[in-house]
Amino acid sequence: MSALLANLRPPAPPTNIASATDARLFDAVPLNDALSDALLVHASPDARPRRDSPQTSDFSPHTYSYDALNQFIASGQWRALALASAATITKHTDDPLRLWTYRALALRQLQCSEQAERELHRLSRVVASRTWPFELRLLRACLGAPAQCIARLSVLLRGCRRRQQKITDGSEMAANGARMFRLSLLLAGQAMLLKGRNADNADSGFADRDNQPIASLGNVQAAERQFVKVESLVPASDRLAVMNRALFAMATGKWAAAKQLFASVNEGAPPDTCVAANNNMALCELYLGSPSEMLASLQKTMAGAPTGAGTAEPVVFNYCTGLDLHYDGARLRDMKARTMAEVGKWAGDGFDVAAFKMQ
Repeated sequence: MSALLANLRPPAPPTNIASATDARLFDAVPLNDALSDALLVHASPDARPRRDSPQTSDFSPHTYSYDALNQFIASGQWRALALASAATITKHTDDPLRLWTYRALALRQLQCSEQAERELHRLSRVVASRTWPFELRLLRACLGAPAQCIARLSVLLRGCRRRQQKITDGSEMAANGARMFRLSLLLAGQAMLLKGRNADNADSGFADRDNQPIASLGNVQAAERQFVKVESLVPASDRLAVMNRALFAMATGKWAAAKQLFASVNEGAPPDTCVAANNNMALCELYLGSPSEMLASLQKTMAGAPTGAGTAEPVVFNYCTGLDLHYDGARLRDMKARTMAEVGKWAGDGFDVAAFKMQ
């Protein structure tokens, strides 16, 4: 019995690690692809797209350039990125922390946040986190529950504010200001989620751009204060600032105003940059009493940007919810299976198949 229980416990942390390139810092990456597995169940053989199945042995003997790692990101090959970055870290002594950013990003996209947290905790015992690249510290800050994220993001923001007071170079000041803006946006989003995680009245039928239930946007007052700070950093016409105002309008139930703001975000912008705004604008259409208009809008969005909107989990989730409102029985299952097959052509690994809402 004790042997069985031992297998249920998490592995003991490695000891005597003195370098950020030590292979013992890493846990094994899950190699299964949930979308491929779902396609085997729900899609006919002739409709299933071909999908890659990377193995650890394909990557461990090699090192990879930053261009190669960036190509994995561009194609959504997160499992390959996790394996390739780890293989390169163990053989690369010049700048391992920059490579760790790729590893952490890949694990987060694979929905392996707990594994990413474990690995980064081990790394912090070897290299103090205050010396990490900003991008790696930001990735770690975004892991975990909203309260923990807020605490870590606040530490980063305070550091940026102190740095802003000391900078004299104009380009550095602009770059640091952009970081402050980004951190403020993330803090606002986490504040909106903080109370809603356990809300009794959460409506899980629809998802916003971060795949969180709309009704769970709970701490509106804290978010509003943060939005005011964010908007003080950029011009009023800034697209992200307008997006903020639209999201806040949604959180307060002002659906018509939110729809108009999302439409202004999209004016003159390429389709692949409008995914979040289009998704939320479709939700506004639903809450304004036009479910058919919502479904048509999402269909148009997915067709116009198949590699972006067509593989974005919140968009697919809302589209499948729209299908639930219009169809049932075999017709509904067929529509969702076809949607899954189409998404499978473009989506990388790590796609959350719960977005299809298949029973």
